[in-house]
Amino acid sequence: MTSLHVLYLHDDGINGSIPQEIGSLSSLQKLGLGRNSLTGPIPASLWKLAPANEGSIPPSIGNLVNLTILALLLNNFYGSIPSTFGNLTKLTLLDVQQNQLTGHIPPEIGKLKLLTKLGLFINHLSGTIPRELKNLTNLINLGVSSNMLSGYLPQDICSSGLLVNFTANDNYFIGSVPKSLRNCSSLYRVRLDGNRLSRNLSEDLGVYPNCNYIDLSHNNFYGELSQNWGQCQSLQSLKISQNRISGGIPPQLGEAVQLRVLDLSSNYLVGTIPKELGRLVSLFDLNLGGNELSGSIPWGIGMLSNL
Repeated sequence: MTSLHVLYLHDDGINGSIPQEIGSLSSLQKLGLGRNSLTGPIPASLWKLAPANEGSIPPSIGNLVNLTILALLLNNFYGSIPSTFGNLTKLTLLDVQQNQLTGHIPPEIGKLKLLTKLGLFINHLSGTIPRELKNLTNLINLGVSSNMLSGYLPQDICSSGLLVNFTANDNYFIGSVPKSLRNCSSLYRVRLDGNRLSRNLSEDLGVYPNCNYIDLSHNNFYGELSQNWGQCQSLQSLKISQNRISGGIPPQLGEAVQLRVLDLSSNYLVGTIPKELGRLVSLFDLNLGGNELSGSIPWGIGMLSNL
């Protein structure tokens, strides 16, 4: 067994502690223990150093320099993320989501230039997203949602043009949407809802030909809805509820014919509902409540069979 390179025990219903004997796997490159109910310390034998505090990830994890995948998601690990993660420069995937981790995101993670996926969401992390994450130029999936993070979102988060999934919802972020997201045509899924983001929304976002899902709800965005939403031909869900959006609903929105969910509720929209929304034949969830719209509901919307 000492020549074992890959060990995946995902979603096997394992509870209790990790056995000491796992430390004898000297050739291990990929270790996945996610989706279990593991508790207690990670064995000292795994890191070849002294044991960590109970339930925490020890700094000596940095000795596993051959790891390419590290998945510790969906467990009960607590304490901070070790800065020695920065030694694991061969990692392409680092996933510690859905634990009880606290403290800051260590800037040393910015050294992991081969990372394509970084999963930190549903923990108790605080502080800001370190600027060093801009060095992760191969990043495709970045998830930091449902923490206690604050400050500004990094302006160059999509400078590589490869980012596909970006979820930062349910934190305390302020300021504007990062400039690099405006022209990030690779985006497929974006969640920025449940923050304190502001600025003029019509100036912060561009056209996303591949984007399927965007949620900007529960923020402080203002300005008017952009006509560009109609050019997002892959968009199926657009949620901008509970902001301070004003002006009218652009008729061009009816050109986004793949839309299934459209939620513009609880804003300051005025004018009539454009008849062009009747073209959204896939729409099954339309919420325009809590605005200052007037006039009648267009006949075409009443004919949408999925509503």
